[in-house]
Amino acid sequence: MQTLYFKTVLFSMIFCFSLLQGCISHSEIKLTKKNFESINKIKVVRYRTPNIEVKTASGATLRILGGVLTGPLGAYIDESKSEEARKGIMLPDYGDLLMRRFVERAGKEIPNWPEMVVEAKPVIKGYTYKDGHTILIDLSHVWVTFGVGLHMEGWITMNNPAGDIIYKRLFYYRSKDFNLTKSIDEYLADNCKLLREEMPIAADYNAKDLVKYIRVEQE
Repeated sequence: MQTLYFKTVLFSMIFCFSLLQGCISHSEIKLTKKNFESINKIKVVRYRTPNIEVKTASGATLRILGGVLTGPLGAYIDESKSEEARKGIMLPDYGDLLMRRFVERAGKEIPNWPEMVVEAKPVIKGYTYKDGHTILIDLSHVWVTFGVGLHMEGWITMNNPAGDIIYKRLFYYRSKDFNLTKSIDEYLADNCKLLREEMPIAADYNAKDLVKYIRVEQE
């Protein structure tokens, strides 16, 4: 009995420690004035934007792969289809959209913001830049969800040339926070017109929010 109790307590301690480590590794990090003053040049990059997942009221999950969804609700086209067949509905690449909106705002609104160089194509995991600092846009999820609407979240991270993280912040957007939630049918109607219109709005919000926090920390 004592052995079982000891194993149970030990397992609980290990489990809690693992959760704590996970929280620490994903915690937000402020950009200090000392770190900010050491920046001369920034390479702005992003990971590949994930496929959009459409979660219906019944719990079914559809996917908009490569920005393309064809047919009625319940039908989708995969990346193995021909290029001609993939010209149905082209949605904005949210990761690219957010990256460019952030770059535009940061350069205008943050005093003494360093020179930025934008990498147009997505980079692979483990990307490094030895000639300066790096800002990475890591979009982890893009959903269109029943009751919530458009929902995306991810992290912006800044690394110094040595690869050390000197800034990290979570960002997210949800239609319901702005009273913009539509039904799944409405989002998918008319070649996803409402979805295409809302994504730039979301990118502006996320970019403004990220720039605001960096600016406040430097004042």
